[in-house]
Amino acid sequence: MEQKRIHVRCLLERRADNLYAGYSLEFAIAAQGDSLEDVREQLHAMIQNHLEEVAASAEAGNLEEAKQLLRRKARPGVFLKFHWVRLMDWLRHNGQGPRDRQRFEEDADIPSALA
Repeated sequence: MEQKRIHVRCLLERRADNLYAGYSLEFAIAAQGDSLEDVREQLHAMIQNHLEEVAASAEAGNLEEAKQLLRRKARPGVFLKFHWVRLMDWLRHNGQGPRDRQRFEEDADIPSALA
């Protein structure tokens, strides 16, 4: 099946309990870990698994189910935090953001029938 690229935005932050959390804005997926790198790796793997599930649904002919999986979005508060960190990056001109919060973006493949 032909693939199409999708842009995935994520927010990583340190929680009050010294754990770190990560959120995918596009898929309402969350991960938790002991470091920002640990959370980034977990979130990346969870996004890949989610996209494999989407592709499997599409290949099985369940296009509506696959489309629903792609339409799941994070809560509005996660979007707000992501764009706040993005603004702080821009204001600081260094792209690093606050120490306890980071954002990252990456591209992923989805079946073109779902786009």
